[in-house]
Amino acid sequence: MGKRKNISRWISTFSVISLLAWFLFSIRFFYVYQEASVFATEGAQPIIKILEILNYRGEELLSFFISFFILVSLSFLFLIYLFLYIKKYHLKNSLLIITGIFITFFITINLINELFLFLLVLIVVSFLIMVSIGITVKYLYVEEDDYEERLNSFSGPFKTLSKAEKHAEQKVSKIKKKSNQHIVYKIDLEIGEGYYVNIYIEETDNGRNENNE
Repeated sequence: MGKRKNISRWISTFSVISLLAWFLFSIRFFYVYQEASVFATEGAQPIIKILEILNYRGEELLSFFISFFILVSLSFLFLIYLFLYIKKYHLKNSLLIITGIFITFFITINLINELFLFLLVLIVVSFLIMVSIGITVKYLYVEEDDYEERLNSFSGPFKTLSKAEKHAEQKVSKIKKKSNQHIVYKIDLEIGEGYYVNIYIEETDNGRNENNE
C-alpha cells in the first residue's frame, strides 16, 4: 500500500509540475511571439509574415520550438504512463482526464498564431516517435514484463473480503498453471477504500502466506 501511495503522490506532483511548465511556457512564448510579430508586414501573405518573424527572432523562437517539442513528448509519455498505472491498479481516471484536458488546452492555445504549422509538425513528429518507441518496447519487453506483472500484481479495491479472496484465489490458480514459482497472496484493508490484493512470488518456504496449496 505504501508503494502505491508513493507512486500516487509522485504522479500528482508530476501533474502539477507539468501543468505549471506548460503555463510558464505559454506565457513566455506568447510574449516573445507578440514582440516578433511587430516586425511582420501587416496584410502580407502568411509565408512572408513567418519569414519576417523568424528573421527577427529566429534564434529565440528556435529555443521555443525545441522546448515545445520536449514538453509535448514528455506530456505524451506521462499520459501513457498515467493511463497504464490507472489500468493496473483499477483507479479512477479523473486525474488522467483533468491532466489531459489541461495539456490539450495549453497545446491548442500555443497553436493560435502564424507559426502553428511549425508547432503542428513538431506535435506529429513527437507523436510518431512516441508510437515508434512504444511499438519497440512492446516488441522487445512486453511479453516478459507481462509475465512478471502476472506474478507480481496488485489489484483492488474490493468491497468485501470474500470478493477479494475469490479474486486472489482465481488469479493465483491461473498463474500457477503457467509458472513453477511459489505464488502467494496477501489481502490488506484500506479504511475508506476497501480490500486490496497483493499477489507476489515468495522467495523462501519459510514465509507466511494466505492461500492454500
